[in-house]
Amino acid sequence: MIDYINVRLNEWARWVVSDRATIRNMLGAKNCWPQMLGEADSTESVRQVGTLVPLNDIECCETDKAICGLPKLLIDTVVEYYTRVGTADMTAKRLGVSKKTLFLRIDQAHQRIMGNLNDIAAGIAIHRNSWRSTEYQEARSRRARALVAARQLARLGKKPLHLSD
Repeated sequence: MIDYINVRLNEWARWVVSDRATIRNMLGAKNCWPQMLGEADSTESVRQVGTLVPLNDIECCETDKAICGLPKLLIDTVVEYYTRVGTADMTAKRLGVSKKTLFLRIDQAHQRIMGNLNDIAAGIAIHRNSWRSTEYQEARSRRARALVAARQLARLGKKPLHLSD
């Protein structure tokens, strides 16, 4: 767990559950997780954190954009872990994973959020899961399988068929 990212995500979670939707929209944040929070809003399971530290809307918006650049699985994990009340065991149970898997996902999310925040600071646009589309992943898998097959044929001394890009 990266402490700096943990602090930013805790601040982001307070920002998300607070009544700051108009600011969030004015700053251009496009929520990639509203359905999860919408489910939580109907109960009292949304984390209510006091406002001892003022929220920085710009930092929270950047964090929001960095989160939206994650794969859906990690977005769901971050939203559950940081915005919902409960222990790690309860969160893992809600996600249907073990506690170990929960913390592995949180760690992976922290690493990727740090990278996305660095990209944002450098002026590089964060694309919301566009390169992670199912079609892209399937095409990549087909290409990888074809390359493995070509290598196996080459080891056997046979000439592989032409692989088109």
